[in-house]
Amino acid sequence: MVRTIIGTAVGVVIGMLVLAGAGAWYGYVNGVPTAQLPPGLEAACVSAFSWSVFLFWMGMLPGAVIGGAAGFGSWLIRPKEPNFSRTT
Repeated sequence: MVRTIIGTAVGVVIGMLVLAGAGAWYGYVNGVPTAQLPPGLEAACVSAFSWSVFLFWMGMLPGAVIGGAAGFGSWLIRPKEPNFSRTT
């Protein structure tokens, strides 16, 4: 159960980072017309922030589902105990 929760949390963080990265790329290439910013670094920062704030569910939901499924799957498949018995 703990692995599922940890996987979900990690998935949410990674999903938000991917979403912010996509927003930054979009702002860097196209600018932010609503803020009248030309393409560049400032537009990338503004766009990454706005994408993260307004579209947070698009990063959190898939990340949580994928991370939770991975954590649950690793919980189901337990590693085998090593066999240290030695017969000579």
